[in-house]
Amino acid sequence: MSTIFRNLKVIIIALLIGVIVFMRSCQPTPPDMKEYIKIGGTEYELLSKNIDTVYEKVYDTTIIYKPKWRIKKETEFIDVPVNVDTLAILRDYYTKYSYRDTVLVDKYGTGIIKDDVTQNEIVSRQIEWDLDIPIVKETITVKELPKNQLYIGAGMGLDKVNFINNVNVGLLFKTKKDKIYGLNAGLTNSTINLGSPQTELTPYVGLSLYWKISLTRKK
Repeated sequence: MSTIFRNLKVIIIALLIGVIVFMRSCQPTPPDMKEYIKIGGTEYELLSKNIDTVYEKVYDTTIIYKPKWRIKKETEFIDVPVNVDTLAILRDYYTKYSYRDTVLVDKYGTGIIKDDVTQNEIVSRQIEWDLDIPIVKETITVKELPKNQLYIGAGMGLDKVNFINNVNVGLLFKTKKDKIYGLNAGLTNSTINLGSPQTELTPYVGLSLYWKISLTRKK
């Protein structure tokens, strides 16, 4: 009678464990509200994203070669006054004049064009840039996505009677959703008859399932 009662208790406990496992597995999965991003072909969870625009000051001088003639107009003759100061004309012809012109570069700044002109042609040119170039910087913080993990291990059980009660090896499989499935097999030192000191090694197989318990309060 006591043997039947013990077996009945084991059956009831096994049924309760089965009911609990079934109820937990039937719970609906909450919707995934996370945002994801791919970097280099690998997907990550996006934690934060920040876009800043900074302006980089650019001072530069560009020296340009002597401009060449592109279009030459036909010779045009004009009447020259009889009384002219030839020396003044020659002096003006060989004098080097510098010209400055400021041009706007959209909304980013200005460029100052400096030309040196003598003998009716531009002999040198340079441009001084004074620009504020906008640079958009995007900073993102990501987190690696969870991965399936597999563990292998071994263990033993001790008691006062047999000292080493059982030995086992097992596998643990952790899913991406933090569920852990266990499989273990081993030998247990079982008593042959009640009241008898004789024991024998009995093989067994065990299964287990674990859920992650969150100890932090959700905001």
